[in-house]
Amino acid sequence: MQARERLQAVLRGDPVDRPPLALWHHFRSSQTPAELASATVDFFGRLDLDIFKVMPDLPYPEPEGGLPDAAAWREMPLLSDDSGRLAQIAETVALVRQARPEAAIVQTVFSPLYTAMRLAGGRDRLLGHLEEDPRAVHQGLAVIADNLARLGAACIRRGADGIYFATAGQAEELFDERTYASLGRTYDLQALAGCYAGWLNVVHMHGVSQLNWLWAADYPAQVFSWSDRQTGVRLAQVAARLTGKTVMGGIDEFGAIVRGDMDAVAAEMRDAVGQMGGRHLILASGCSVPDEIAEAHLAATRRLVDDLAAQRTQRRALRRSAGALRHRATGGGAVRPVRCIPAPRGGWSNGGRRSARSGARYAARPAQSGTTRRLAKQLAAPGRRRHAIGQAHPGAAQRLVNPWLRRALVLTRLGPVRRPCRRGDIARAA
Repeated sequence: MQARERLQAVLRGDPVDRPPLALWHHFRSSQTPAELASATVDFFGRLDLDIFKVMPDLPYPEPEGGLPDAAAWREMPLLSDDSGRLAQIAETVALVRQARPEAAIVQTVFSPLYTAMRLAGGRDRLLGHLEEDPRAVHQGLAVIADNLARLGAACIRRGADGIYFATAGQAEELFDERTYASLGRTYDLQALAGCYAGWLNVVHMHGVSQLNWLWAADYPAQVFSWSDRQTGVRLAQVAARLTGKTVMGGIDEFGAIVRGDMDAVAAEMRDAVGQMGGRHLILASGCSVPDEIAEAHLAATRRLVDDLAAQRTQRRALRRSAGALRHRATGGGAVRPVRCIPAPRGGWSNGGRRSARSGARYAARPAQSGTTRRLAKQLAAPGRRRHAIGQAHPGAAQRLVNPWLRRALVLTRLGPVRRPCRRGDIARAA
């Protein structure tokens, strides 16, 4: 499968040849669209990764004069996507698309709150401005969100398949829920509205501890990412709430992959695949790996995905072979034999086999749905259950101790169960 085909199948929840893999770090030396595009194509192409993630190394521009006080938020400028920094970011996407027409490309965009904290000089200064003039701060945040919505739409028009939307403020107790709803969620949704045309939008919940992931669980995106190994929030835990969505993670960005301990990385991958059952999963680092990481460790991680996929294919082939042998051993009967109830006084005439270990007999074939419905209806009536089964097989009601034994009555194809089993019933059914 090609990367785009593999990712689209994962988003649908279909089986794939192997889980997609995404790894990334910053390219700090890139100062122009051409330099950043070249670094992106070289890095992701050389490692044969499934997602080309354009990094935010051309950052959102700071307003002229900075933000020395709360009043400066009222002067936050509206930016055009036809010129200036937004146009440069979109141009980078276009250059990557031109170089790799078949690639799955996402553009990294920091959320309005993330951007506001950087422009203000940190969380504490932002909250200080908010306390001084809340209307001015909200006005500035609305402008930032509008600019980011315009940026996301421009990137998708120029060739991106989606936006990697990095939020902030949900972890490390930076904000309480009420403050985040006001400063974060409101403007996140405004910015994400510009990315509706993307089929690979990723919401990344940034943080390494005390992640309040429920605050963004209903954001409009196809994929959700966070540092599952650092925060302790497991993939399956979030996936259970995000019905039909895909999760992205499984690899500790500061752990074994940095040390080069490939056995531990493989264990992380197997654990992630096991949590998700191999569906709706993109294997990835929880966040950006360190810029100074040895590329050999990333290349080894890429090879591990192929090795794990080959092992899964071998296990499936063995299971299919075992199933075929079992099918032949039962003479073309049921693949999974089901234990029957004790034989009636008239004896068995169904050609069933006796287990050498337990002495139990196994039916040759299952019954049709009509018999199943009739028997299920009779078993559902508490007052008739013992009577119905008792007439069919004396003493069987007391031995009906599990669901498989109940199904055994269906396998005998008694038809109306108010008469004893006659010779040839199951032989004729077979």
